Amino acid sequence: MAVEGKRRRPAFVAVDVETTGLFRHGYTPALLEVAMVVLNEDLEQLGHYVSLVHPTSGEIDDLVTASDDVAAEMHQKSGLWRELRRATNQKRCDEVEADMLRLLRSMKATGLPLLGSSVHYDRQILQTHMPEFEASLHYRNVDVTTMKILVDTWALDTVPWHNARDSHHRAYDDIKQSIGLLRYYRKTIFEGQREVIG
Repeated sequence: MAVEGKRRRPAFVAVDVETTGLFRHGYTPALLEVAMVVLNEDLEQLGHYVSLVHPTSGEIDDLVTASDDVAAEMHQKSGLWRELRRATNQKRCDEVEADMLRLLRSMKATGLPLLGSSVHYDRQILQTHMPEFEASLHYRNVDVTTMKILVDTWALDTVPWHNARDSHHRAYDDIKQSIGLLRYYRKTIFEGQREVIG
């Protein structure tokens, strides 16, 4: 029972964001959508939060224009622009940040590592748009992309990822895909490994 209790405790905070592009000289991308999943050490989902981040209606066309070409096309295909325009109950960034902090604190999940794919970018966005939330996390990152690169380099033939698929470019879908890939690596690479390298 003690072990089960331990494994129900939060261990990671997984986050994915959708934005208007990458940071570049003189340009700070806007945050459009965010998804957060709280995980235990077995990568089981304990709680989650997903929200659009709403500008004023007049700002949406400006955001489309300011987006880099890749982001603008990506959000057109995913339906994110359309959803931002049509939704009537969207929250502003400070409201979304407050919701996320409230959930983390209620789950006693502050101070945990940030998990995701190319998660340094997500952290940079959080530092820019949600600094209080970002400060509530541990400084360490668990980057699934780094692991994928290493597995592809060192163990491609022995650890195939048959369920890989193109990103949906929606925050909750993408973070679930990252968690799924990490679960797969845990099972195929780490589970049962007890060798101590000294």
